[in-house]
Amino acid sequence: ELLISLHTEKYNQWSHSIQEIIRASGRTTKKILEVTLGRLNHAASVLPLAHHFLSRISFATYSAEYFKPVQLNKTVLHDLELWIKLLKRLNEGISMNVLTIRLPNIVLWTDACEHGLGGISYPQGRAWRYHVSPDLIHRAHINLLEFIVVLLGIWLDLLENAISPEDCILAFGDNTSAVNWLYKSKFKAVNEPETAFQAKLTVARKIASLAIDNSLRLYSKWLPGESNQVADHLSRNSLSSDEE
Repeated sequence: ELLISLHTEKYNQWSHSIQEIIRASGRTTKKILEVTLGRLNHAASVLPLAHHFLSRISFATYSAEYFKPVQLNKTVLHDLELWIKLLKRLNEGISMNVLTIRLPNIVLWTDACEHGLGGISYPQGRAWRYHVSPDLIHRAHINLLEFIVVLLGIWLDLLENAISPEDCILAFGDNTSAVNWLYKSKFKAVNEPETAFQAKLTVARKIASLAIDNSLRLYSKWLPGESNQVADHLSRNSLSSDEE
């Protein structure tokens, strides 16, 4: 069947251990966290985007002290709850086609500016755009908008049934931060407001969830702005009609 799966005995043991931490409202020990982290790192080797749900657990583990109780915060507990679902997915089996390097069959180009978002999809051939309302302009950093627009490009194709399980997607963008954030959750900048960090985290989690739930292979690549003209036009030109 070309599946890689977590043995049922391991799945039961690992998920039970996580549930014990959750039932204790996050009160645990450094030793238990180290064992849990080792198991989840093992699982993440075949769920690459699952690292978005692992970095807070890693930080809590390395920050904890031996022989002292550890109290996990709600964000880490939420990550652990998601990991129970991810382990269930891994127990059911991950297709090798999602893990191997291969040519993409779906390509997305996206772009964002302060007052608009836009993108195009191949081979569907559909272009889309969204105008940011005046009261929301400058509420979010441009890097976050560029990250959101990648999510929207994937999400829209899924909603329109233009993406099938085991498809390979290449997402082009002209913002290096957004392209890199697809694979990393350690993107909290110095003195960055917590609300901005949590917004990026929400987008990252949604992209990872869509890819894992729909068995997708996801690549991203930066391209210079002058090579992204159609998506750039869609995000910036609010005067053109839909037909144009």
